[in-house]
Amino acid sequence: MLESDNAVLQRSHQQLARELATTREVISRLLKKLETEGIVALGKQEIRILKKST
Repeated sequence: MLESDNAVLQRSHQQLARELATTREVISRLLKKLETEGIVALGKQEIRILKKST
């Protein structure tokens, strides 16, 4: 789904971890790092991939 040029993934950290065969803790740590870097925005069961400016 695209909303205002951002891709939105409707998944919990646990769901994503299961799909990627890893742990929720690993996913949470990596997503927090990506959020700090401004690459994603995290919400309740939502990961918004932010559009990079070119």
